[in-house]
Amino acid sequence: MINSSLIHIDEIFTWADDFTKVTGLTTYAALQVYAECAYFQDPNSLLERLINIEAEYKQQLGDSGITAQEDFDIDGEIFSEHFGKYQLTLGCISDEAAGEFAEHYQKVLAHHGFNKQFSVYFVEHFHPLSECITSNAPPVDKKFMFRSPYSYEPFFTEPPEAPVYRWHTIFERLERQPDIDPAGWVAVFTQLGYAGIEANPHPSWPDYEPSFYLGPTVTEAKQFCEDHGFEYDEDDVDFWGTHELTPVYVTPITVTEPNIFSFDMIELRIELEKVSDTAIVLYSSPYILRAPDSKSFISIWGEIYDGETWKIMPLHANSSSLQTILDNAFDSSSEPDWQNVSTIDQPLVDLWQKHHMPPKELAPISNSSEVIGFKPNHSRH
Repeated sequence: MINSSLIHIDEIFTWADDFTKVTGLTTYAALQVYAECAYFQDPNSLLERLINIEAEYKQQLGDSGITAQEDFDIDGEIFSEHFGKYQLTLGCISDEAAGEFAEHYQKVLAHHGFNKQFSVYFVEHFHPLSECITSNAPPVDKKFMFRSPYSYEPFFTEPPEAPVYRWHTIFERLERQPDIDPAGWVAVFTQLGYAGIEANPHPSWPDYEPSFYLGPTVTEAKQFCEDHGFEYDEDDVDFWGTHELTPVYVTPITVTEPNIFSFDMIELRIELEKVSDTAIVLYSSPYILRAPDSKSFISIWGEIYDGETWKIMPLHANSSSLQTILDNAFDSSSEPDWQNVSTIDQPLVDLWQKHHMPPKELAPISNSSEVIGFKPNHSRH
């Protein structure tokens, strides 16, 4: 682990370029500030560490059998496994630990001649643990930047030790996100004909329990009632103990394409695999892909776990059984079954938008503001 969100050498130099544009300092001075903020004694020790990290990553890619001609690490699993050991971002640590880093940055900057006002600007726009784009940082008047000429005197006189910080688990990170009401997704699965949907009365993730459970289809439920000699009443039938219900989680996680890497999503998969043999994770909103015929579309709602692997999950009007959903799901490294899954319109997305309750923290906002943009001609072949 290094105390930086940037663990590629080219990313570090991009940060340094942006910092020099704002401050007028040399590249070495910019690298010196970054290295010392990340608890390295000097730029050479930082770059040496990054070179070793990148070499290890390339070795892992080579061992995986991925070639330069293939899509680069589509599922992000190698990225997650390797860089998860090194990359540190603000979202992963407690507020107290984040404050300790900010205080350290202020000390480093003051040591090199920056004033207190610039320290605030630095934490907001050039924070080494932030994943923001530094090129968007606004210009600063030089008179509000330095209290004395920049000093190249090293901040550390010997290799430093970084502070001990507490990690946020994936559930703690989700807790920091706005709650999501599962009403829109419940309406979709109800429309598809599932019975026994046990909806949580509160927004998603109150205690990290499933947002709701997916029970049998109405046809199966009616047959169950007939076999046991009583009338079907969806509000009165308790399927617990008689059917294996599938837990469904609605998360704040947004994924806009099948091959987009999401560290939170991968970590959540790993945690949920310990809980259930079958589970569904629904993204914060569905997204739409255009089929190769440029006339029809599929809507992607989340991912489904089949006991062995997580697969990307489209839904359509005929997704009226768990087996159909599993059959239509596809690996991130493969194509969906366009012919059987794509449709001209997307009535389920329309239904979801009609019933979706946006988080109160984002109010005032209407359901129509969350319309998902099309991804034209999404095809790997």
